[in-house]
Amino acid sequence: MVKLHSQPVKQMRYQSNFQFLLTIDTSVRMEVCDPITQDFPKQEQAKSEFKINYSSKVDTDLYELMQNKLQCYGLGVSNKQKLFVLYVSDKKLRVFNVQTGKIIIILDESIQAIISRQNDQITYPLLHIEQQDFERGLLIEKVLDKQPEQLKQITMCFDETDQILIYPTFIGIKFIYIKTEELEKLLGKMEISQRFMRVALYQGPSMKNTQNEQSHSTLNRKETDPSLYISAHKSNKFYVFSRRIPEDLADKPWVFARDILNEPLNLNQQSLSFMSDNKNKTLSG
Repeated sequence: MVKLHSQPVKQMRYQSNFQFLLTIDTSVRMEVCDPITQDFPKQEQAKSEFKINYSSKVDTDLYELMQNKLQCYGLGVSNKQKLFVLYVSDKKLRVFNVQTGKIIIILDESIQAIISRQNDQITYPLLHIEQQDFERGLLIEKVLDKQPEQLKQITMCFDETDQILIYPTFIGIKFIYIKTEELEKLLGKMEISQRFMRVALYQGPSMKNTQNEQSHSTLNRKETDPSLYISAHKSNKFYVFSRRIPEDLADKPWVFARDILNEPLNLNQQSLSFMSDNKNKTLSG
């Protein structure tokens, strides 16, 4: 990458369908190039549907981060590689169209936007939570804002149709319909004590234990089992969101019915709870 970048490259994705390399360095310089020659990609073997529509970056939004002196914290690429999303230091997600190099949507997850949505319950009823829970979550968010290395742990993904962008936020996991920017679904809202960070989506067929009568190879391929796997900030747990109940717990409703309010807190949660309680005492005193 010496030919293109004078600073270390920190994000890199090979777009096999488009036959070029997407790179971002520490100065937030974005490049698309042939991985061998490091020249502007010729795409000689790429199919017509994967041809880029520009010959110069000047005609794109690839200078957006440099012009605004922003840092890239994360990069995600859609399954068909026609879209990519950047998580940026202003805490806005920018979704790019690969063929045009243009930004198609910007999603604001900054603290200012969070507070604004919390205070506008009429417009954002799904994103409103109890004020006490909001204050506790805001403490975590403010701590993260001072730790860029932690924010760089945040990941994003697309569903198998590439129409839905899935990413973790202050209030849970958001599912955004890209064409309209509408919030299609919100998962994990009840887990407000956790700040979700990394997400991975599985939308394949359900998998049976080999001891069961029906093996994985004989399953009806139409029976999908979408599952979302998530980790959280300073948590030794990981979370699984699924539409089904585990088979070994199906006849034990008392096992999988979680008592959220009485779950034991880890040390970080205890510390945040203590800080929040002290703040409330100070304000009331």
